Amino acid sequence: MFDIARSAVYHVNQAVNLEIDVVVLTTRDKHVLDRLSLPERIAFKHEATDVEPMLLGFECLKVHKREAGQYDFHCYLEDDLLIPDPWFFRKLEWFNQSFGDDKVLMPNRFEVASSVPFDKVYVDGNLPRHWTEPFQDLSVDPSISAKFLGQNIEFFRPANPIGPGFYLNSNQFSKWASQAYFLDYDQRFIGPIESSYTLGILKTFQVYKSVPANACFLEVHHLDNRYLDKRLRFD
Repeated sequence: MFDIARSAVYHVNQAVNLEIDVVVLTTRDKHVLDRLSLPERIAFKHEATDVEPMLLGFECLKVHKREAGQYDFHCYLEDDLLIPDPWFFRKLEWFNQSFGDDKVLMPNRFEVASSVPFDKVYVDGNLPRHWTEPFQDLSVDPSISAKFLGQNIEFFRPANPIGPGFYLNSNQFSKWASQAYFLDYDQRFIGPIESSYTLGILKTFQVYKSVPANACFLEVHHLDNRYLDKRLRFD
């Protein structure tokens, strides 16, 4: 922060400091990482694989299992996502302290643009229920709530559990990784990309999102406006 009176700059936000290791997985040499100005090994670690791009999510799971127990959180994000909230992981900690590790909170994904009537739209609305019914029973604990900073925050079990990605604490990831179906390459949920980061979690945990009335409680920014660029009907 710039101290105007002293004409000095000093460090802030130590209370929410995070140490993050980033691993970028690619298919062989089909990438543009060598064109980045970011220094490899300092900003990120690159791991090339031999799998086709649609299966990279499963390769990410292998990396996480290899590093299990070394981190407070294990996360997977698609490459067009931004986490804008510096309290993102503190909120996840609060959620699990409040409701237990058998419940997983997924963020709401949004896009922003200036060329449509609404400049922010959450894009992961309801899916047909039969898409996830084989893997989750939405009638069990359909909603939960707790006070956060003096406001009641409600969470529900969504028909669309996509984050997209996963954000699990160490205990949760270890529980998932110990299941017989971990890395079984089951691709029945939408496709291989979505299945890699969603299907195993649906089989292992109860998945929640914050309700639309407070969708912004936990959110991620989708940097590709492919949903907003479509013709949408606003009700």
